Amino acid sequence: MLNNPLYIQKIIHPDFIEYFKEKWADLIKGVIPKAYEYKIIDPQGNERWIFQSNLGIYDNHNNIIAIEGLCRNITKQRQAEETSRVNAERYSSIFNNAKVSLWEEDTTDVTKTLDNLKFEGIRDLGKYISENPDFVPKLIQSIKVIDVNSESVNLFGAETKEELINSVQHVFLPESIEPVINWLISIFNGESIFEAENVYRNLQGKRIYTLMNVFTIYKSNRAILSFMDITDRKQTEKKLQANEKKYRQIFENILTPYFEISLEGILLDISPSVERHLKYKREELIGESILNLYSKPDQRDLFVKKLLKDGELFDEEILIKDKDGSILNALFCVKYVRDDQKIIGSMLDMTERKQAEKALQKAHNELEMKVEERTEDYKKAKEEAERANILKSEFLANMSHELRTPMHGILSYSRFGIDKVDKANKETNLNYFKKIRIAGERLMGLLNDLLDLSELEAGKEVHKMESANIWQLINHTTSEMETIRKEKNLKITVEDPSISTKIVCDEYKIVQVIGNLLSNAMKFTLEDRHITITFNSGELQFGQRSSDKEMISALTVSVKDEGVGIPKNELKSVFDKFIQSSITKSGAGGTGLGLAICKEIIQAHNGKIWAENNPEGGSTFSFMLPYEQNAE
Repeated sequence: MLNNPLYIQKIIHPDFIEYFKEKWADLIKGVIPKAYEYKIIDPQGNERWIFQSNLGIYDNHNNIIAIEGLCRNITKQRQAEETSRVNAERYSSIFNNAKVSLWEEDTTDVTKTLDNLKFEGIRDLGKYISENPDFVPKLIQSIKVIDVNSESVNLFGAETKEELINSVQHVFLPESIEPVINWLISIFNGESIFEAENVYRNLQGKRIYTLMNVFTIYKSNRAILSFMDITDRKQTEKKLQANEKKYRQIFENILTPYFEISLEGILLDISPSVERHLKYKREELIGESILNLYSKPDQRDLFVKKLLKDGELFDEEILIKDKDGSILNALFCVKYVRDDQKIIGSMLDMTERKQAEKALQKAHNELEMKVEERTEDYKKAKEEAERANILKSEFLANMSHELRTPMHGILSYSRFGIDKVDKANKETNLNYFKKIRIAGERLMGLLNDLLDLSELEAGKEVHKMESANIWQLINHTTSEMETIRKEKNLKITVEDPSISTKIVCDEYKIVQVIGNLLSNAMKFTLEDRHITITFNSGELQFGQRSSDKEMISALTVSVKDEGVGIPKNELKSVFDKFIQSSITKSGAGGTGLGLAICKEIIQAHNGKIWAENNPEGGSTFSFMLPYEQNAE
């Protein structure tokens, strides 16, 4: 039958006909193959895998007289092997080509250790770990990494898989342990899936934050771990938290009320400074209608209509009522935030200014009417009033410009970005963001100066007094300003002190003074010129009373520039708030707060600060601080 070609063609799978004929020919020749596999087609037309083993039967002369064969259907076995092979290929493809970091770990020792604890009667693994602090570090050592994919190699900064696998213990930080403990607890409790954020370090020592997912396969003592790099997100979150903290500090301490209002006119939030202006506590206003504050409620509809049309309003004057019913002249700067459907802005109380303007106008009219009757004393009083008016106007103009210019930039470029978000290219949008950031940093610098000066003048600033080396602080500050120095090709010489430069002070605040004086010197010194910093010893009067005669040792630091100098009659006034030298204020910009802050800081350290002109040109700013700070 097997010699019948039609039979073979009918039952043997076409792919195996020649193979089967070869084996059968060997049998006829007396060469008996012990076992082989081939495919057949059963009467129903299905393919089947056959395993055939043969045994020869011999006579007394060792001649083969018969062949005994055993055929076994191994189709399911071959199908299972094929399925296993396909699954293995799929797993390997997914594992190696995944766009996230994947690890495969052997958890045999971990599982065995946890099972032993259960056998010993341990039910609370967390409590056990807290009582045995060496348990987890030792258990981590027993975890074996079997394989990692290429994304893992990249994430952890390795050159090859083998390098990462052999260095896996080095990626753990002390703070990496807590999530690992929680994973062990989840395994102990029979959970197969675990997720947590964790922090590691790559092989170069850089911290990387990850979202870790673990799938534990108990039967095979394996765990598949995935790590998603969330370092950028974490850094962004930290920046957002820092910005939020800074915003809340400004919000809580800003002198003029800042507010948020719904389109329905409900106050959503308002800064605490509202109490100083309107005599309301902020809790009394939040959730209430803004109409309650309008002296003329019909102004509100016109105001909102104009705002919704233009998107923002500047210097909009409105009459409002305080808690006692008094009418205030308020200047509003507001913006309509379309995405949030709310209105944000600030209010400047102009009541005193209006009253001052009326008083000045009245005084002016009276002076005109009585010009012939003026006395010398009255003339001096008029001059003082005019001087006060000039100073007030300069202050308001300066502050209005310094606040409004960056705010206008922020609002303008953000509006450009919003209007062109779907049209502009990436480079254009990036340019808008850079300009917004520059304007924001300028505004933040001004607000920080205002807050610093406010806290210093109010005596709220707490100084952290500790030993510091002024010479080292100056060298560090000059190195930080190296870029500015190079722009003007300036030479800065910090003379080696022949005296001790170690004093007790608030290091952060004194660095602020040094930075301000050095920044001014660099700003006003012409290109290719020289700045010199020297140290001298001196004495200061101990105590604040005129009757105090005791003198104490002090250190004098001088910053000498080759700039334009300062008019003699302005050497003291340059340290006043919002005052700038008449020589420098038109060209150099600024608000006139830097030296005022320096003066407050030095006086808070029981020291003194002054300015003088150099005979050869330029000026020298000096400050003197006691070596020790004595609490009075």
